[in-house]
Amino acid sequence: MNKGSLFDYVWLRIRVSSSISSHISNNTITPDNSMLFSSFDKYIRIYFPSNQSDDEQVKYSDYHYFWLRHNCDCQPACRHEATYERIIDSSEVPLNITPLAVETAIINNERVLKIQWPAIAQLEDTDTVHTSVYEWRWLEKHAYAVNRQEMDHIPPDVASVIVDYSQWLKQYADPQQPSKLTDQGQIEYRRKLGQVLKQHGLVVMKNRGLDTESIIGDLLPEGKEVVSTHFGRIEDLRTDNTTNVNTDQLGYTNAGVDLHTDQPFIEFPPGMQLLQSITPADEGGENYIVDSQRAALYLRKTDPYAFQLLSTIPVSFHRKQAKFESIQNRPIIELNKAGEIVQLRYSYFTYAPHLINFDLMEPYYRAYNTFAELVRDQKNQYRFLLNSGDAVLYDNWKCFHARTPFKGARHVRGVYFNIDDVHEHLFF
Repeated sequence: MNKGSLFDYVWLRIRVSSSISSHISNNTITPDNSMLFSSFDKYIRIYFPSNQSDDEQVKYSDYHYFWLRHNCDCQPACRHEATYERIIDSSEVPLNITPLAVETAIINNERVLKIQWPAIAQLEDTDTVHTSVYEWRWLEKHAYAVNRQEMDHIPPDVASVIVDYSQWLKQYADPQQPSKLTDQGQIEYRRKLGQVLKQHGLVVMKNRGLDTESIIGDLLPEGKEVVSTHFGRIEDLRTDNTTNVNTDQLGYTNAGVDLHTDQPFIEFPPGMQLLQSITPADEGGENYIVDSQRAALYLRKTDPYAFQLLSTIPVSFHRKQAKFESIQNRPIIELNKAGEIVQLRYSYFTYAPHLINFDLMEPYYRAYNTFAELVRDQKNQYRFLLNSGDAVLYDNWKCFHARTPFKGARHVRGVYFNIDDVHEHLFF
């Protein structure tokens, strides 16, 4: 930059060669407090000023390069000099356009983003470089992907979700009660459960024992209670069940039950579920769980139309038993106003017939099948066998769970929790 330029550069400047893919990271960059943008192959991530503390999420938004080029406000190339109306059409901007250079600057005390683009043949001399300037305030006002979630793959590393209680006893056993942890040990154990649960959406508790109420105490703050359902307070999932009601459903048989969420047919499904193995099957009965939120994020990235259909079209979840009936009409993927995934409902055995617009019926089935293929792929699943005294806790809003068919007297206890109660007790 020549001395006396209108631009007073105060932040990071990045030059990108024509082979931009070799210079721009494919990985999300965690910003420090001074970082203003991160460049990627197809988009740029802009960070906005925040008064939040360092451990809170920085507000950012992603912008496609073609969107930015289309929304250039320069005159006279992109806006009419007299009327300021746009004079280029979005169809004239190549969807694969990438910048030659990206930098930030201060102009008239306003932070701006300056991008240099390759010339578009039908619009300008191919020997020129087109420069666009975007005010930070304008970018924030027109943000369409605030704090966008993304996921490139679904890592199913079972070892990463296992917390072995016996290992904690070696370090923190109570001298008076060797099968229990000291108070400090209990705190550290809960902290570890929370860390794994927060990162993966599930945690496998090996060798935790057969005392169901003790495990409940690990997971709930004092004074809080488990969530009772139409089955009762605690389920005994076994073929010879005599302790629960409304047992006329697959969970009380020895059949395999494929991936699903529990209770999608009620307005507020319990957010957490515990499965505790009392007696393993003689054969089969393996559990498998998939991080369905990560799968949905992957779907949004690879097939946005499929994601849109599954997140906007409601379907009916209908549970009809001899003495119980409930129905809810919701999309499989539920989003908040910011477009973030807050909950998934998925239950192939409780879907009522889909009542969808004729022209959307086939696209919807295709979208569903694409998502189902993703979550049913074994390489995307955590698969494990719970032995006697093992348990698994998982987020029923963001994970799908299943079991294989079995032979023998398999006995598993199921307990539901309010998600906020578990978070309060484990996320600290």
